[in-house]
Amino acid sequence: MNKFSSFYKMRPGVWVLMICFLLLPFISWLYIRQGVDFRLNALKELNQRISIAGLDSLYINDYLINRDSLRGRVWVFINADKISDIEKNKNLARTIYDQNDGSKAVGIVYCSEKDLSTQLLLNPILTKRHFVSFAPERTFERLFNLFSANDSLKADLKTVNSLVMDNKGFIRKGYDLTNEKEVVKLLQHSAVLIPDYKREKPQLVRQDGY
Repeated sequence: MNKFSSFYKMRPGVWVLMICFLLLPFISWLYIRQGVDFRLNALKELNQRISIAGLDSLYINDYLINRDSLRGRVWVFINADKISDIEKNKNLARTIYDQNDGSKAVGIVYCSEKDLSTQLLLNPILTKRHFVSFAPERTFERLFNLFSANDSLKADLKTVNSLVMDNKGFIRKGYDLTNEKEVVKLLQHSAVLIPDYKREKPQLVRQDGY
């Protein structure tokens, strides 16, 4: 009985240490498990690879870019003409940039017949670091034609206004960026697709309602 009474009369500091030794490993395991589950679920949602081998080159920033030059980065192609709200287009670039802490492993290409480089009024650092590029609408249409012909995930092609391409040059998924839930998915998927060795403090952020 004396042993039990002395156990319960232990100093508070000892109780704290015991709780820490028990809880911290469990919390760490739970945190790692959630991260693994999040990544596995995201990869299931990206479970297709649509080749762009049929395209020799694409126009980006007034240059004819060889498709092999797209490898090594995750690309988000946006048909900006289908997203009429200029401010929404602007917020998308800033949100993806902040999520990846300015990582050069991600690039956004706004495709439009308009001169968005002047309309969006983006922070110059986004274009100087080549995080944001511009292309004619036909660049998106060429990619979209490949996507629509080979999409096994059955996206609603009538609403798709954005495509994500992995660092190997494969189109993985289409999104409707007028839908906030789809924007969140794009943010998650673009973060998951970045190769681990190229990550620069990736983080999911909430900004401007996303």
